[in-house]
Amino acid sequence: MRRAVRTALALALSSTALAQATQQPTFRTGVDGVSVDVTVMSGTSPLAGLKAADFVLLDNGVRQTIDVVDTQTLPIDVSLLLDTSASEKPQADGIRRELDKIEAVLGPEDRLEVMTIDTYVHQVFPMRGPSAHPLFSPTASGGLSSIYDAIAAAMLQPVLANRRHLVVALTDGYDTVSTLDAPAIRDLARRSDAALHIVSAIAAPTVRAQNMQSEAKRRPELMVPAIPADPRAPGPGELPQQCVETGLCEQWSRFWLPFADSSPDLLAEAARSTGGDVHDPGWFANRDLSSIFRQVFDDYRHSYVLRYTPANVARTGWHTLTVRVAAAGSQSYLVRARSGYAIDTAAPASPDRTPLWAAPDHPVSAVLASVVDAYDREDYQAAASALERANDFGKLIHEFETAGNPWPSNPHREAVFVVELAATGLFRSDAPSRLAASDLLRNYSRLVRSSGEPDEFERLYYWAAITAVEGTIPGAAALPLVETAEKRFPDEPRFQLAHAIVSDQEHSLPPYADADRTLDLYAAAATNPAIAAEAHLRSAFLLHRVGRQDLALNALDVMMPDEPDADLRYLRNLFRGRVQVSRDQFNAAAFAYRAAIASAPDAQAARVGLMTTLFRLGDLPGAESAEREIEAMRSGPIDPWWRYWQGDFRFYPAAIDALRKASR
Repeated sequence: MRRAVRTALALALSSTALAQATQQPTFRTGVDGVSVDVTVMSGTSPLAGLKAADFVLLDNGVRQTIDVVDTQTLPIDVSLLLDTSASEKPQADGIRRELDKIEAVLGPEDRLEVMTIDTYVHQVFPMRGPSAHPLFSPTASGGLSSIYDAIAAAMLQPVLANRRHLVVALTDGYDTVSTLDAPAIRDLARRSDAALHIVSAIAAPTVRAQNMQSEAKRRPELMVPAIPADPRAPGPGELPQQCVETGLCEQWSRFWLPFADSSPDLLAEAARSTGGDVHDPGWFANRDLSSIFRQVFDDYRHSYVLRYTPANVARTGWHTLTVRVAAAGSQSYLVRARSGYAIDTAAPASPDRTPLWAAPDHPVSAVLASVVDAYDREDYQAAASALERANDFGKLIHEFETAGNPWPSNPHREAVFVVELAATGLFRSDAPSRLAASDLLRNYSRLVRSSGEPDEFERLYYWAAITAVEGTIPGAAALPLVETAEKRFPDEPRFQLAHAIVSDQEHSLPPYADADRTLDLYAAAATNPAIAAEAHLRSAFLLHRVGRQDLALNALDVMMPDEPDADLRYLRNLFRGRVQVSRDQFNAAAFAYRAAIASAPDAQAARVGLMTTLFRLGDLPGAESAEREIEAMRSGPIDPWWRYWQGDFRFYPAAIDALRKASR
């Protein structure tokens, strides 16, 4: 899924690790002046001595008048990202030796910071002079790899005036836990003023396998398959044969991990869009980190900074840059420069113009623009009405996914919008709309979480999403979302109960396949006092449907008669009446139905149950009286029975309201 840059989300990755990355980035590029780093290579060496007249720079196809800055006078800030996750642990010891060699390359005014890429993004030391940092001492490996989050944290740091920023990431390219994905890094790189270089640190397969095997023995809880296990799969602490043979163990991680991503092409595209590149250290000793860093740093030091004031081009939106050397024989030169820049200072969107939040190559329709505009005003009713009028809802969701976040400084607001957009699509009558909405929730669920410990906003997001999905009675389609929420928040009882509910929804009609498994889930949920009453209630109704009437009554008897939840009190007596009818105990059934009516006078289901029971008892006057009462009923509160199969959907209004408040 292509997403726009999630600035605030990336900067909030780790409060302990990113001390310098807590403010919004201020790019050097603006409406008054643009700076472009340009590297010109002649063979394997940087070409020196070029002047402004030697360059041709096109901004959106229009040639600009440029100046060349003496780069020797501009100090460089270096962000060095080191992969210390389980797959790259053998490199960590060597890095300690390499860091001293890297330090020697820096000039007296240059600065260096070091971050490690692991389960968390950890800042070993902040940006400071080369002689001021302590010895490199990485934290213990958590076993996972948050490459994309680390790159984002480095790239989003503001570039100070009269300085330059170089980001060098040593990594194997396998990301398993980041909040962001590779397309987001590609989009971020296009808008950052830093130059990104990726050093591919792929250890030999046997080394990787030995290291992962060692990690499995040391911390077996990290080595649980992230995909459904095959009965023949290895147990905890073991590794599959292909891992031992190839070292490609990226699918092994924490139990809640939903994906493992390797996108070398997108990372290469991200690096080259900044004027950087990807470097393969190969298998030779002289291609170590310090040697590659020296080459990258020297090339960057001897690159050019072209500055100009945009002329005869729009002062808003995305600008594509083309840089070449005008001198004769320049065809033999390799020119690396960033692919473009953005000026995000335009007026608010109008119906005939693509909104600023939309990606430059993905304009949005007037329908989506109006929905976002209404939502931005917190006019949720107007937003809902606009969504209802959308003809092709699947296309609308695709527009949103490709356009990017309308609120780049507030990704939480985008998360709320995702839930409400998906909730509307889930209740559409056409299957493509429902599928697109379901995919949107599933795809976004991996982006809403922070890379640190689960937080309250993430909990509220899952709760709102689950209540919406349960309302469509989806059964198995909801299981991935519910299981992820349950694993992220094992202490949340409502998620545990939701697991049982969606299993029940999946088999809501005869022959009630897999009923025992659902009953086991309800039994597990019933051990938690916070949800025990509803777990017993739902278990009783399933037992009734599969013909186990005595057990159903037992489950209902466990519930307290003074249950504080009015819906549960009503359903307890309604289900007791149905169970008693199935046992031909009609007097007891009539008593239960009257108790249900007393707790919910406007509910129809209990009155219908009473009417039919009185008829079977031969009490025709009583049945006729009940029938007249049903006819005389006016619209009132929703009968809890009508929404029983929608599970937690009754909580959706409160859940989405809480999520909205948390996003402000």
